[in-house]
Amino acid sequence: MRRPERPKLVALDLDGTLLKGDKTVSPRNRAAVRGLVTSGVVVVICTGRPPRTAKVFAEQLGLVDLAIVYNGGAVYNFAEDRALVRFDFPGVVAREAVRRMRAAHPGVMCGLEAAYGWYVDTKRYELLRRGVFPYETEPDGVGDVAAFIKDEVTKLLFWHPTEPPEVLDKTLADLPVHGTWSMPGLLEVVGPEVNKRAALERVAADMGLGAKDVAAFGDQHNDWEMLAWAGFGVAMGNADRSVQELADWVTSDADDDGVAEVIEGWL
Repeated sequence: MRRPERPKLVALDLDGTLLKGDKTVSPRNRAAVRGLVTSGVVVVICTGRPPRTAKVFAEQLGLVDLAIVYNGGAVYNFAEDRALVRFDFPGVVAREAVRRMRAAHPGVMCGLEAAYGWYVDTKRYELLRRGVFPYETEPDGVGDVAAFIKDEVTKLLFWHPTEPPEVLDKTLADLPVHGTWSMPGLLEVVGPEVNKRAALERVAADMGLGAKDVAAFGDQHNDWEMLAWAGFGVAMGNADRSVQELADWVTSDADDDGVAEVIEGWL
């Protein structure tokens, strides 16, 4: 496929895509994104991260009006610090997911993301999160995650030291949820119809745009649907092979400014 003309909307994953391995935005990527915005293209962060850790990167790039967070679990406005729309799932389903995961996988650590806060079951999980995601804040509670669950939940997280996320996901196969992953050992669980593609399609439709007007960049399993839907799906050089195979274009690694490499061709 030849590189298309400049899109009207660009969706950017963060970890493994826009961010380097040290979780920073390179000067080249920053300049490319800002140049794209100046040219009139709408750029939207599209990440599995919660708003609290995605915000710092959005502010660095000037992308504070619109972002997709929680793997499509919410569309967020950082300037107003509020969710424009949330796609939560029932707390009763979340509690059952936690029960099954604990029964089937001893040693699993659980996390909860919801409109009312974020919670973890052990300090060890909190430390893990802080190591993986710089700029993480103190959780709203540490203890039995199931006890913190209220009527609705945005996302559950399950981390296991030896079990891969694909195995963890099978434990919840007959529950009305959608599991995805972007790193070893960590399963992220959202509502059954929730993914980055669904949220991005809604954002695009609100702007009067369709898939042909959209370019999306990603590197992992949680980017599959988004890259397949976008008119121009770009996989990173460091992306999982399955992601590269479904993408329209494979650019350089995140550490080699693969995002900027493509964007600069549109400027």
